[in-house]
Amino acid sequence: MDYMVYKNFFNELPDGIVSIPESPYKWNEHIQNSLMMSPPKHPWWLLVIDEAYNRKTWNVFSATGPQLLTPMYNKYPKLVNILSSELYNPNVYEPNKIDETKIYSKHLLTTTWSHEDIRK
Repeated sequence: MDYMVYKNFFNELPDGIVSIPESPYKWNEHIQNSLMMSPPKHPWWLLVIDEAYNRKTWNVFSATGPQLLTPMYNKYPKLVNILSSELYNPNVYEPNKIDETKIYSKHLLTTTWSHEDIRK
């Protein structure tokens, strides 16, 4: 809902592995859930689901999204291909540094899921 694709990158993805974009916001996370691609039934997802279940009493920000995926990647780095933030997820807070003719995509970072007005 808040991810813009500029050109097809399907052929750039390695076969047989999960691909997730690197985050340009290193103070908060290493990878993001803004775009996630995977072969069917990849084992990494069962590991992620198990860990999400272990976090069921945590607040939603800590239990899901980048706060869940980053430590899972750190634990199982060989199961995930990281897509560079320069090409797939540039920092939207630095729009002058983004050349849309050279990137594949970007996360618009609307975070509409966190806005109070949508919970009413």
